[in-house]
Amino acid sequence: MKTKELQHYIFNLLETELPSHLYYHNIDHTKYVMDAALQLGTAEKVLPEDMPLLLTAALLHDIGFTETIKNHEDVSCAIAKRILPQYGYDAAAIETICELIMVTKLPQQAHTPLAKILCDADLYYLGTDAFFELGEKLFKEMTALHLVCSRDEWNGLQVQFLSSHCYFTNAARRFLCQKELANLFTLKARMRQY
Repeated sequence: MKTKELQHYIFNLLETELPSHLYYHNIDHTKYVMDAALQLGTAEKVLPEDMPLLLTAALLHDIGFTETIKNHEDVSCAIAKRILPQYGYDAAAIETICELIMVTKLPQQAHTPLAKILCDADLYYLGTDAFFELGEKLFKEMTALHLVCSRDEWNGLQVQFLSSHCYFTNAARRFLCQKELANLFTLKARMRQY
């Protein structure tokens, strides 16, 4: 598998083909998810032969945004099936990667170890100091897409999401749950100030 060449191609595609109003779902998010997947995958002791599949799924999980917003995961899989053979991925690897991409669709329903890691990597920021900064980018994006109408609506959605979210992996729960809970309390306190 030519993973470095694939990464170069995908990063270029994200830089040139994503709509400008995707303030959150962009190349920075993809890199963030890849880094989080590597960290969580290492902590969860992913087998060396499985790590390239996990990282490729992280690389491609939002590539569908280059063509559509709605059901972008389906398009991400179609793109994966189209391009991955050129980079030395066999049919079994592509099938696994597509399965991983599809579990990132909300609400996440991960059942395999790799799927759990990718889902946690995709929402890693919820339990970090970057929560409010990245949340602001997501708010800006969702406002541009007319998916939220006001800051109050957005804050309510965030409280609802954080209140019901649980990380899948032991590593994510160990690293992120305490900060995620703190972020929820901070968010609720901010809402009471308005």
